Amino acid sequence: MKVSTTVKIIGASLIFASLTSGAQAERFIFSDVAEGHKNFVAIEWLRNNNVVSGYLDGSFKPEKEVNRAEALKMVFRCLEIETDLEGEVESFPDVPEESWFSEYVKKAQEMGIVSGYEDGYFRPENTVNLAETLKITFETFGTYPETVEENPFNDVPMDSWFAPYVQAAKEKTALWINLDGNIHPENHLTRGDIADLIYKIKTKNSGNAFGKITYYGGGFNGRGTAFGEIFDENEMTAAHLTLPHNSMVKVTNLENGKEVTVRINDRGPHTEGRVLDLAKAAFEKIAHPGEGLIYGKYEILSTP
Repeated sequence: MKVSTTVKIIGASLIFASLTSGAQAERFIFSDVAEGHKNFVAIEWLRNNNVVSGYLDGSFKPEKEVNRAEALKMVFRCLEIETDLEGEVESFPDVPEESWFSEYVKKAQEMGIVSGYEDGYFRPENTVNLAETLKITFETFGTYPETVEENPFNDVPMDSWFAPYVQAAKEKTALWINLDGNIHPENHLTRGDIADLIYKIKTKNSGNAFGKITYYGGGFNGRGTAFGEIFDENEMTAAHLTLPHNSMVKVTNLENGKEVTVRINDRGPHTEGRVLDLAKAAFEKIAHPGEGLIYGKYEILSTP
């Protein structure tokens, strides 16, 4: 079988298309980020908006852990924060004036976002965890609650220093929630993780949300839905916990950018962190049923 490889520029994304007879081209936005990667849409959006760029070898390294300097740069560039200083800021001993990250660290100092360690050093090479990244993001973004009335998640006490930032991220459905209801704020973040987080915060509005999306069919086929309809796994329908009956919703698979429009005709899913159950045929429009679960976004098109 003859295989040919072409390279195309589409928008601001570099797309590598490997074509085989009868096979669909696989899209790459970086040499190591292709359709199927859980952060595919987020990284593509950030690249198209000139927020992130790859390495000289054409890779993005989405699994590489992010240090404190890199996290500041990504957040500042995405939120379009100018790094011009309003006054004099004394740099940390380990942040040389000529370093690429000096402007971001000094601006963060001026804004009160970072303060360094007890020994007076900033430690730009230290990796950041989820809690620290949420603080940097929402202190920069400027929107988070002053107090939290209840635990945002099982592993985030409402009196913890990072609870307000976690609550803000929760309201934007910007976090992936585990089945046990935990988010593990101590986990270190990768470049892909931060791209995903920033993308969700920047694109979230009152008409869309993010979360895990599954499908159902099989034994449910032919049974009644919560609204009295007969469920048909071959129709473009879905279950949602709160949206009104007959709401129309556009669903996007964040792993490949594929979209499908569905009508809400049932209630569900009932598992923490999952936002939609699609009929099997609708799921197959945007993912292989063997995946079972995808990372997705849904946008409300209309409600009755």
